[in-house]
Amino acid sequence: MSMQQKVTRRDVLRTAGLGTAGLALAACAAPVAPAGGDSAADSAAAPAQEPVNVTLISWWNHPFRDLLPAFNDLHPDIQVEFIDSGTGYNEKVMTAMVSGSELTDIIGSQDSNLQLWAATGGLADISDYMEPHEDRIVPYKLTLGVYEGKNYGVPWDGSPCLMYYRRDIAEEYGFDPNTVSSYDDWLAMGEELSAASDGEVRLAGVAKNDFFPWVSWTWQLGGGIYDLEEQNVICDQPEAVRTLEFFKTYWDSDATFQNHNNWEIRGASWKDGSVAFFPGAIWVAGIVLSAAPETAGLWGVSQLPAWMEGGSRAFTYGGSQLCLLDSSKNKQEAFTFLEYSQLSQAGQEVLWTSGDLFPVLKEATDWPILNEPVDFYGGQVALRMYAEVNSAVNPYIFGEGWSEAWDILGQTQGRVLDGEIGTEEALAAAAQEIRELQGLG
Repeated sequence: MSMQQKVTRRDVLRTAGLGTAGLALAACAAPVAPAGGDSAADSAAAPAQEPVNVTLISWWNHPFRDLLPAFNDLHPDIQVEFIDSGTGYNEKVMTAMVSGSELTDIIGSQDSNLQLWAATGGLADISDYMEPHEDRIVPYKLTLGVYEGKNYGVPWDGSPCLMYYRRDIAEEYGFDPNTVSSYDDWLAMGEELSAASDGEVRLAGVAKNDFFPWVSWTWQLGGGIYDLEEQNVICDQPEAVRTLEFFKTYWDSDATFQNHNNWEIRGASWKDGSVAFFPGAIWVAGIVLSAAPETAGLWGVSQLPAWMEGGSRAFTYGGSQLCLLDSSKNKQEAFTFLEYSQLSQAGQEVLWTSGDLFPVLKEATDWPILNEPVDFYGGQVALRMYAEVNSAVNPYIFGEGWSEAWDILGQTQGRVLDGEIGTEEALAAAAQEIRELQGLG
């Protein structure tokens, strides 16, 4: 039976406007007068049903507040309160999940945390709620909400990536981003750009211990750290080896700046035009606009390169889910809110226009709001391109053991980039360490 159809005793009492005490009083009440009688009960108005209060705690609440009036028009029986996460958010949530305390009804979870949090037993299984919507959601976001075959997350936002480029710099140095179809093409263009500018302008800046871009490239190629069932460690397979070898070549080349390891450095490079052509998620535009507002209108986007002819030109970076705590006493009402905010066009459009939270539904590709020229991108109809990428990303998982695995792989990546060890040897050793630590194949 669908959870949307399941009716509990609590639901019956709520629908009737009666608590347990009210039910007892009703059972003891005098018989109802026949229709047409003059009992005083006939003239007494029925008590108004109290709205159900739902709470949501997250780090990005203002877009939800903007869609609340429209939601309340549709569901006056549900009142939603938003609580800002404040400091120590992950610790608060973990404590609530492990203890079963009633912290809130809905929580925000980064994609990378969901499977770990689901493993605590503190998240509600919402598979039956989600089943009617599964075919509408872009596949990778649906996969990221699943743990051990059960769904625990409603996708909050998509984070599709494209290649950002500076139009003015492309014109000045005569390069056409739309001619780049492979990563070898991209690297060659970067080396030419660096040579033509005496090293002043390069493709991008990268950091030694950041999982982006290597892990994202590996997901693009169909690999990962774990298989989709998280039964096997696969970070020593050909996909991961190939992409880390490319990262090493890229790191050593003149095409990139090394050690761009914080947003302040990256912001300065966007502002001064020293970084000209790099992969980035949809949300990076907001950071660029904040760091270098004078560059608005100078940016364009093009397709990501592929690893092989006819291969995927889609990957993602970042993103989050919304989950119900298992301790929530208002799961149906909480999901009703998420169904509106995340799984309806009206809700998704408000979250995008108010909070830059990119839609997670396949159908969004055809929405007028994503098919209009965008000033930031020089009038390019860029949002449709992001939507097309969002639907094409290969499904992948972070895994319950992501944090431990990246501690190992981050160090491994650094050693490879420093030339201390070869790629195959390094990844074989890292994969074996993860297998032994986590008891996987």
